[in-house]
Amino acid sequence: MTLAVATQAELRMELWRSFLSVLKSYAALANVGDGAEATNLDDSPWSIVWSTLSKDGRRFSLNVCYDAPKDKGMWRMDLWDERLNKDKIVLKGLHDPFRPFSLQEDGTVALEGSTLDMDHAAIELIGWFSNAIKTGRIEVPA
Repeated sequence: MTLAVATQAELRMELWRSFLSVLKSYAALANVGDGAEATNLDDSPWSIVWSTLSKDGRRFSLNVCYDAPKDKGMWRMDLWDERLNKDKIVLKGLHDPFRPFSLQEDGTVALEGSTLDMDHAAIELIGWFSNAIKTGRIEVPA
């Protein structure tokens, strides 16, 4: 019997699936009792988008995507203020449209200048997102 050796892209895809699962878990936990309505938790093999409407009518979204063959992860938060004009959504967000992250072979995540285990990286991302919903501002530590 011969064991097949996983390619780098296959290993990265497995790491992404693990990180995606952890992100989903923490996103579901953060939604419990926060007063915001989760309107979209949609995922594909390559990305996850969580969009929430706050009590005051602003929509926040967190988009996390990963390209396994290129080992390129990107994420961003957006804020749409739907109260301003129903016909034209005004986008307010981070200065950098997307921010990078990297999945390491040891199961850690390089995120915003830190290397964290997957659980803590997911906690950071979902924490920033939850904080944005609560405060009405998108702020990510520099």
